[in-house]
Amino acid sequence: MKKLDVIILLAAVTVFGFLAMLSYTGKESGGIAVVSVNGEEYGAFPLSEDKTLTIRGYDGGFNTLVIKDHKASISEADCPDALCVHQKAISADHETIVCLPHRVVIEIQADKENATDAIAR
Repeated sequence: MKKLDVIILLAAVTVFGFLAMLSYTGKESGGIAVVSVNGEEYGAFPLSEDKTLTIRGYDGGFNTLVIKDHKASISEADCPDALCVHQKAISADHETIVCLPHRVVIEIQADKENATDAIAR
């Protein structure tokens, strides 16, 4: 390898490392999991408190929401494909888990106190 090749390689690694760092630090941690069923709010639950609850979906089916370690996930559902169960746990602002057959949406939102602080800054 020539000297110019090494310089180009180091520059590329630096740029990609910087971009990777930006993608991970850009996510703001959320404060509450807002659950909606068929477009209507079912409840809002803080991520700071561990909790497990059963959500009755639009068609009478169920989804089990688990809030643990400041993350929300679906551990069990009786929908035909159970895609919501296979989605990763969410914790960042505006991340969602959706169960289409039951019309259940879980969205992470910032705490109202934290949102006020962000606006004041």
